[in-house]
Amino acid sequence: VLVGPPSTEELRAIVVAAAERAGLLVDPDLVATVLASAGDEPGALPLLSHALRETWRGRTGQRLTLAGYTATGGLGSAIARSAERVYAELDGAERAAARRVLLRLSALGDGTDDTRRRIVRAELDGIADPAVTDREVARLADARLVVLGDGRVEMAHEALIRAWPRLHRWLGDDRANLHVH
Repeated sequence: VLVGPPSTEELRAIVVAAAERAGLLVDPDLVATVLASAGDEPGALPLLSHALRETWRGRTGQRLTLAGYTATGGLGSAIARSAERVYAELDGAERAAARRVLLRLSALGDGTDDTRRRIVRAELDGIADPAVTDREVARLADARLVVLGDGRVEMAHEALIRAWPRLHRWLGDDRANLHVH
């Protein structure tokens, strides 16, 4: 189902009602910043979801604050910071496997933006030692960078391609090989 961007009031309700259901308070300046940042930007909702989740993870007490949101990198950088944090925790073989997984989950645009690609899990067989691949897929899923389900894997947020400079660079570096694949 194609869903258009929420209106300002719908976006306000998404942020505030979700926090209230979790027993949290949202500072008014955070709501104002979120509304101004998200605006009519395409793909803002998944980025906002990630930024607010990171704000929630880093909170103190039961209040979501503008300072906490800013510390995540906000709408533009939270998902990239999360991806970079996960990547920094990996050793050489794990980094290579994570790179291969993310490249397989990307579809190159032909005159359009690159997008995410849903694959069957078996398509990742052979990209690294099976235990390493399984561990990296699970680690990416735990960080909510990929989604697993029904024998399939896909990038959780297409925005990851645009927002994470490292992935964007990988796609540029491997473009010819990816077209062949």
